[in-house]
Amino acid sequence: MEMGFQMDSVNNKKYLIIGGSIAGLSAAIRLSELDEKVVLLDAGKIPSNKVCGEFISPECHEILKRWSINIPISIPVMNMFSKNKRFKYNLPIAAKAIKRLDLEQKLLDKAVAMGVEVLLNKPVDDILYSKNKDDCFTVKTSDGSKFFPKELIIAAGKLHSSIQTVLPVNKMKFKYVGFKAHVKYSWKRNHLDMYTFPSGYIGMIPVDNNLVNIACLIKFEEFEKYSNVSSCLQNIIKDYKNTDLEKCISEADFELTNWIEARIPKFGVRDMPTRDNVYYVGDAAASLYPATGDGLAMAITSGEMVGEYAKNQNYKEYQDDWSKRYLTRIKWGNILHKILENQKLATFGILASNYLKRIPNYLFYKTRELK
Repeated sequence: MEMGFQMDSVNNKKYLIIGGSIAGLSAAIRLSELDEKVVLLDAGKIPSNKVCGEFISPECHEILKRWSINIPISIPVMNMFSKNKRFKYNLPIAAKAIKRLDLEQKLLDKAVAMGVEVLLNKPVDDILYSKNKDDCFTVKTSDGSKFFPKELIIAAGKLHSSIQTVLPVNKMKFKYVGFKAHVKYSWKRNHLDMYTFPSGYIGMIPVDNNLVNIACLIKFEEFEKYSNVSSCLQNIIKDYKNTDLEKCISEADFELTNWIEARIPKFGVRDMPTRDNVYYVGDAAASLYPATGDGLAMAITSGEMVGEYAKNQNYKEYQDDWSKRYLTRIKWGNILHKILENQKLATFGILASNYLKRIPNYLFYKTRELK
């Protein structure tokens, strides 16, 4: 599918972005702000529903505001539960929340309005690196199309190519399962609730006037013990009687017929081959544990930051800046995840946080880019 553009006009554009999710669209918008002509390819459709906590961390709010993208739901409070222990945390800076589908649609509309040429249903089959400086890459898609960009931005988490090799799904060793659904609710809420359980955690956050997003991460071997998501959830909520979580799961109507699932081999920094003029953003560069609540913000900020570097062909400087901006928060995100997936540690952390308020503040700032 082509969004109103002739193929002959796009094959030789200088900038090609592969992957049209949050990071890819953000990169496209930023390059357009810099008066560059951009082509964006996606293997499927945009927007597409994916497992996501749908929490928008504060460090990207100004970027979205600059792009006239309004996120109406404010989240000033987080509640953390571990069995019968609770910690209420007033966020130093209020977060926001939105359905991922809605955010992708807003970013897509902005990108198209700025002249980005978006081509859908264009899976990439191969990427060839040319020694000829006039044509840096040859990108081949499954329908036989070829593109010849000088700067290549990879925003797709999974891509079969000579640049990035991904094992076939049946050979991957999965470590986690994530799942989510949107649930209708009738009571007003403006807070994020996180519940821990042995081998994982689950969060609830309002994403619309009458919808809450329920998203869960659980170890793969634990999830395999259950016949389906519903039986897994019933085991989780047995420790949380008379809570909003139990009320949502037990009583609410589901907007989506089925829970969306994702099987995850690992989190962390991707092992990517180094090539000049190839820039990785979003999940193609690194995937954060959802405990941090910073995945969407990292997709937006990394997509936004790549523009200047790609424009000036500063690949090495981009790599250095990316490492400075994100490696520390990834490390602290790993620590926070290890605490939350161990219910005993999580309970101790809640007790400690109730007495030492600087602990949650320290973790909040260490897992995101805020001053």
